[in-house]
Amino acid sequence: MSQENLEIVRGILAEFGETRQPTPETSPDFIWSTGSWPAWTGPSEYRGADGFLQFFGEWTAAYEEWAQEIEEILDAGGNQVVVITRQRGRLRNSDSWVDLQTGFVYTIEDGLLVRGDVHESRAEALKAVGLQE
Repeated sequence: MSQENLEIVRGILAEFGETRQPTPETSPDFIWSTGSWPAWTGPSEYRGADGFLQFFGEWTAAYEEWAQEIEEILDAGGNQVVVITRQRGRLRNSDSWVDLQTGFVYTIEDGLLVRGDVHESRAEALKAVGLQE
C-alpha cells in the first residue's frame, strides 16, 4: 500500500503542477491544514477543493512569479506520505525573490487524498510522522 500511496501523491502533485487544480484522486472532503505552520496567518484549515484553491490563491497572491519544485517524496508508513518542496517566488512590484523549503504530510485513504498538513520545514514534517532526520 505504501508504494501505491507514493504513486498517488506523485500523480496528484504532477497534475496540480500542470493544471493548478485538484485531481479526481482528491477526496471531496479533503482537509488542507496550516495549523502546524506558524508563518501562515490565515485560517488553520481549508475544506474541499474550493477551500484548497482559496488557500492557494491567498498564498500565491503576493507573487508575480511563483514555482514549486519537489525535492523529496518519502513513505512515512501507514497511509502517510511526506513531501518536501522548494518554493520560489518573486514578490509583486519588486525584484525581491523568496526561497522557502516546506514539508507536507499527505494522508491517503481508499486511494484518495484526504488530508494535507503543512509544516515549516523538512524536520517538522518528519517529526509529525514519527521519523527522525
